[in-house]
Parts: sequence; structure tokens; C-alpha cells
Amino acid sequence: MRRHALFIGVLVLIAAARFAILLMSQTHVHSDEAIIGLMGKHILEGRYFPFYMYGQAYNAGAAWEAYLAAIAFAFFGVSVISLKSCIVVLSLLCLILFYWLCQALYDERTAFLATIVFALTPSLLKWQFQVRGYSWYFLSIPLLTILFLSIQSTPNRRWPLFLLFGATSGLSIWSLELGISFNLALWVLILMRRSLSLKNALVALAGFVAGYSPAIVFNLTHHFANWNSVLEKTGGGGITAFYHPEALSQIFVTEMPKFFGGDTVLWYYPEKPAAGFVFYTIALLAAGVAAWPFIRSPSKIVEAIRGGFARGDDERDVLLLLLISACFVPYVTAPVRVPGYFLAGSFFFAAMTGRLLARCFASPRTLLRFGGAGILAAAVIAGTAVILDTARHNQIETLTLCDRGENYCMTRIPG
Repeated sequence: MRRHALFIGVLVLIAAARFAILLMSQTHVHSDEAIIGLMGKHILEGRYFPFYMYGQAYNAGAAWEAYLAAIAFAFFGVSVISLKSCIVVLSLLCLILFYWLCQALYDERTAFLATIVFALTPSLLKWQFQVRGYSWYFLSIPLLTILFLSIQSTPNRRWPLFLLFGATSGLSIWSLELGISFNLALWVLILMRRSLSLKNALVALAGFVAGYSPAIVFNLTHHFANWNSVLEKTGGGGITAFYHPEALSQIFVTEMPKFFGGDTVLWYYPEKPAAGFVFYTIALLAAGVAAWPFIRSPSKIVEAIRGGFARGDDERDVLLLLLISACFVPYVTAPVRVPGYFLAGSFFFAAMTGRLLARCFASPRTLLRFGGAGILAAAVIAGTAVILDTARHNQIETLTLCDRGENYCMTRIPG
């Protein structure tokens, strides 16, 4: 316990801050949250037991949040605070899993630094209170990566790890189909490992089928409604952006500074927040430092993949870069690019930033140590400013008609 005292201190501080924000500025619900709250009330009353969110044939995570809310309603009454407290608790569990993940990736010092960055990341802040089915998806990201690393780093790999990985992967996709590309990337990397046996691959597949089987049964009994809905929303039309320089400029120059800011709950606002530029710059720097050895020698990427990313921290860096790329796929292929499609990337950018900070602080060069301190200070100041600003404004963020009814724009309504 003493080894993790600093992390426990950060966890307590973040828990206090998030519950304070909940009580000060999150006492409202938007339409999706109201629907999930109603689902929880119906479950509590025994009137209905949903499989997916009302009116949808996807996003089982929303139904799972409703079941959790029903438990909170039973103990504390039906209220917004009871509903959103469930999400805050899950967000703290996610923080613990993220710390565990970074320990598996690197070491305790890097894990602690990465956890500070992750806890202060503006793009995820408001999602710690959003009742929209994402919380279980967020939990699956570090958990699946931890299981992946356990499989890759254990010399005598046993079948229970493969079974657990497969089952968790199936549950992850069932909870929120947005995670398909992330899960697929992990599966491909496992299958590319040199010494993978056919038995373990089949065990993992069996685990996946078991975890995803409720969704399979639903599709077979509801005319493939879930799979049809997913295909409609992921038609891939946005991939043409890669063939148009102006679209690439829109993504990397206009949208990404907004993505790394605090306003990510639905669509983008017109303004570019200062905190977004700070975290975007840090993310680019961390990614550039991590990618540089592999830019100089691309053959090392294949060696890292075939070796299971088990031969050093540099190989773990390339794993994070590959996972960020996988998480970017839903965002860039969507017909309408919204921040929620790339939130998984924030996990791995935070881990990569922790790695950058640890390298700076371990350097014998004074300039690099001061540089690391500057990066950490910038992240803490910018992240804290977003937290304080969020606590000050009790407001509903939603879409409204603009341009004489021809388009939708984001707007803020007092909560």
C-alpha cells in the first residue's frame, strides 16, 4: 500500500473534485441522460428490463448504466445526483485501471505521472458525468490492454488469459460498438505473435463468442437490427477525407485543438479553447518522441509486433501509437466527425505523455529535466483551469438549429 501512496493521494483528490463538480454543476440532464434515468426507474419498478437504450438497437452500455442507476435509486431515491453518481464511481474505477495499465506498460513512476495527466485531460472531464453508455466502454479500454499485455509478456501463456481476453472483448463490443476498431487491433496484434498456438487462438475466439453471444442472439431474433444499425452509422463515407488536403487540414488544424479541450460532449463549438492547444501540443510532442526511433528504422515496428512488444519500453511506445491509430479509425470514417468517436485515443495519449515526462525527469541533462517540469506544469495548470471552469457553469450542452434552420449548432442552456 505504501508503494502506491502517491497514487492513492491523487485518487482521493480527484474523487473529491469530481463529486464536488457533480453537486455544483451537474444537477441537470440532457435528453439521453433523461431516457437512461427513465430506464432505471422502469427497472426499479419492474416495468421493463431493456437490452439496449430505448429507441435504439445498439449501445447496450446505456442499458447497463440504467441497471446500475436502478440500484442507486433503490438506496438513495430517484434523482439526478443518484443517476450521475454511478458514472462518477465508474470513472474512479477507470482511473485505477488506467494506473494499473501504465504499470504494466512501463513502471510505477511513469504510471503515476501518466495518471496525473489522464485525470486532468480536458477531453474526458465532462464524460466523467455523462450518462450515455460510454462508461463501460471506458472501463474496457485499460482492462483489455492489461489482458493483452499479460498475454504478450507471459512466457508460458495459459489458456485462461486468452479466454478472459476474448470474453472481455465480446462484452466490450456488445456494450458499445464504437470499440470495434480498438478490439480488432488487439486481436490482429495477438494473432501476429510468433509463438501463438492454434489452441489458445480458438480459446480466445470461444471466449469472444461467449461474451458477445447476447448480442448475437438479439440479432438473430430481431432481424439483425443491431448489426444493421451499426452498418448504417459506420458506412465509411468519411474515409474520403484522406484524399482531400482541405479535409485533413480541417481535422488536424481545426478539430484536434477543440478535441483536446473540454467541450467534447456532443459536437464541436466554433471556438478553440486554450487548454485544447496546450494538450494537443503535448500530445504531438509525446507522439513524435515515441515515433522517432521507428521513423528512423521502420523495420523495428515489425520486430516489435512479432516479438509481442516485450523487449523494452520503446516497443511499448509503438504499441500505444498503433492503438491510437486504431482508435482514430471510427472518428475519421464517420459521416459526421464528433469528439466522442476518438475519446479512446485520450487514454493512450495520456500514457504516452507520462512516458515522455518520466524520460525527461530521468535524463542527466538539466535542460530536459526543466522541459519535463514545464510540460507537467502546463498540463496541471491547463487541466485545473478546465476543472474549475466546469465547476462554475451548471448548463446543458445540446444541439439547436442555426443558419435559419439549415444547420445544427452547439448551444449552452442554464441547467
